[in-house]
Amino acid sequence: MNHKNNLEQLKLLLENRFKIHEIDHSTYGFQYLAGSIPFNCYAEINEIDMSFIFRAISTQVIPEDKKNDFIIYSTMINYDIPIGFFSLNIETGDYRWKSGVFFRNTVLTPEMMKDVLESSFYYLKYYVLSYVSLLNNQPLDIALSRVGEDPGIGASDSCKPEKDHYFGDL
Repeated sequence: MNHKNNLEQLKLLLENRFKIHEIDHSTYGFQYLAGSIPFNCYAEINEIDMSFIFRAISTQVIPEDKKNDFIIYSTMINYDIPIGFFSLNIETGDYRWKSGVFFRNTVLTPEMMKDVLESSFYYLKYYVLSYVSLLNNQPLDIALSRVGEDPGIGASDSCKPEKDHYFGDL
């Protein structure tokens, strides 16, 4: 499948659930709700690196006095995540989830994109209440005790609630 076809498949996959906007010739942006907590997301097909990249950036900037806590928190939770990770930009305070897949020796399929997106949404929801606890000045041990708590289902004009699967069957 060529780059144009891959982008069309990604667009179809995303607009089934999100209000999307084109960021550039290879990237779509949208908002995802982990429970009721918004994340600004983008999904990119990089034809040079032959990769599909997903990022979810918190709408809350991490304050200077919380950055050390978030560095420790990220290190602790990332250890158990098999693919993808949370990271903090020390300079800007941006907190984000990163995941993706390379497809150098194969064809990028809608199923591969769906797998990256669904696993990413799973981890965002799984960790969101612990993240919010830490952001709201709870001690690290209290925040970590909230890992895995169900944040419920959020919905907005730009993000439909998920069902059993985020995108259904392809």
